[in-house]
Amino acid sequence: MTKKTGILASLKARGFDRSVVVRYGAVFFTRGARVGCSQCEALVINRVACHEAGCPNERKAKMEREED
Repeated sequence: MTKKTGILASLKARGFDRSVVVRYGAVFFTRGARVGCSQCEALVINRVACHEAGCPNERKAKMEREED
Protein backbone atom coordinates (compact mmCIF):
# COMPACT_ATOMS: atom_id res chain seq x y z
CA MET A 1 0.00 0.00 0.00
CA THR A 2 1.42 3.37 -0.91
CA LYS A 3 1.43 6.33 1.41
CA LYS A 4 -1.20 8.11 -0.69
CA THR A 5 -3.75 5.30 -0.47
CA GLY A 6 -2.81 4.67 3.18
CA ILE A 7 -3.72 8.21 4.21
CA LEU A 8 -6.95 8.18 2.25
CA ALA A 9 -7.96 4.67 3.37
CA SER A 10 -7.37 5.60 7.00
CA LEU A 11 -9.55 8.71 6.74
CA LYS A 12 -12.33 6.91 4.88
CA ALA A 13 -12.33 4.15 7.52
CA ARG A 14 -12.89 6.84 10.17
CA GLY A 15 -15.95 8.23 8.31
CA PHE A 16 -14.35 11.08 6.37
CA ASP A 17 -15.93 10.10 3.05
CA ARG A 18 -15.13 13.35 1.17
CA SER A 19 -11.41 13.41 1.98
CA VAL A 20 -8.84 13.85 -0.78
CA VAL A 21 -5.04 13.67 -0.93
CA VAL A 22 -3.41 16.94 -1.95
CA ARG A 23 0.13 17.85 -2.92
CA TYR A 24 1.73 21.19 -2.23
CA GLY A 25 4.60 22.97 -3.95
CA ALA A 26 5.95 23.03 -7.47
CA VAL A 27 8.04 19.91 -6.95
CA PHE A 28 5.35 17.98 -4.99
CA PHE A 29 7.60 17.12 -2.06
CA THR A 30 4.96 17.76 0.57
CA ARG A 31 1.81 15.64 0.76
CA GLY A 32 -1.22 15.93 2.95
CA ALA A 33 -4.92 15.32 3.02
CA ARG A 34 -7.90 17.62 2.92
CA VAL A 35 -10.44 16.23 5.38
CA GLY A 36 -14.10 16.20 4.38
CA CYS A 37 -17.35 14.62 5.53
CA SER A 38 -20.70 14.51 3.77
CA GLN A 39 -22.65 14.83 7.04
CA CYS A 40 -20.78 17.55 8.96
CA GLU A 41 -18.17 20.31 8.75
CA ALA A 42 -15.12 18.15 9.46
CA LEU A 43 -11.93 19.93 10.46
CA VAL A 44 -8.41 19.29 11.69
CA ILE A 45 -7.34 20.42 15.15
CA ASN A 46 -3.64 20.04 16.03
CA ARG A 47 -3.21 17.56 13.15
CA VAL A 48 -6.13 15.40 14.34
CA ALA A 49 -9.12 15.01 12.00
CA CYS A 50 -12.40 15.63 13.86
CA HIS A 51 -16.11 15.26 13.13
CA GLU A 52 -18.70 17.55 14.68
CA ALA A 53 -20.40 16.17 17.78
CA GLY A 54 -23.22 13.82 16.80
CA CYS A 55 -22.12 13.24 13.21
CA PRO A 56 -23.73 10.05 11.81
CA ASN A 57 -20.57 9.14 9.86
CA GLU A 58 -18.50 9.12 13.04
CA ARG A 59 -20.91 6.78 14.81
CA LYS A 60 -21.14 4.51 11.76
CA ALA A 61 -17.35 4.21 11.46
CA LYS A 62 -16.99 3.60 15.21
CA MET A 63 -19.55 0.77 15.14
CA GLU A 64 -17.85 -0.87 12.16
CA ARG A 65 -14.47 -0.81 13.97
CA GLU A 66 -16.01 -2.37 17.10
CA GLU A 67 -17.52 -5.24 15.06
CA ASP A 68 -14.07 -6.26 13.73
